[in-house]
Amino acid sequence: MTTAALTALSLAPTGCTAGPLPTPNPPAPSPSPSSPGVRIGAASSLCPLPVSFEREARWKPEVTKPIGDDKIDAMFRQGTLDIRCELNAAPAGHTGFLRVYVPSPETTRDTPARAALTAFVADEKITGTPRYTTPRLSGIADSAEVTYTATNDILGDKPERALAVTTPQGPAILHLGGLDAAEHTAMLPAYERAKRTMRVEG
Repeated sequence: MTTAALTALSLAPTGCTAGPLPTPNPPAPSPSPSSPGVRIGAASSLCPLPVSFEREARWKPEVTKPIGDDKIDAMFRQGTLDIRCELNAAPAGHTGFLRVYVPSPETTRDTPARAALTAFVADEKITGTPRYTTPRLSGIADSAEVTYTATNDILGDKPERALAVTTPQGPAILHLGGLDAAEHTAMLPAYERAKRTMRVEG
């Protein structure tokens, strides 16, 4: 399932009758670079991942794991990667998620970061041309980053970005979406902190 579809599903009203999307929480001040963060991703953390990074303390982490049903598990796959952890920004006053995708049974372990990211974006409904760059990340040999505009029948057009890195387990992707452009921009400091503090786990 695409990230835009997952966001729409997360925000859609429940029950048998249709209704409007929930009103976003009042925006909270963006965290300063010196505000305390919480490291997530290590084997002892709530979300064990191939990578670890600092998350904003108020963002709520949640583990997602395959349940063994191919059809349901495929809903949480984009490109060849599966969502393993998502950080909900709602407690910090934002509407959106920072998600980490990890290798699935379909993933080739030695897939380069750019190739994994290209497949990830190809599985998304987008408008315009994605912009790929190669960031320099301390201690990470291979990485790629992309910014693009996702389009969705419910949420319309909205900016998204993702970072792919290679690990001994295969490629991993950090993705930031958001309800709309304003929410995406407000959550960028959290994404940049994760990117800046990312390291590969054994």
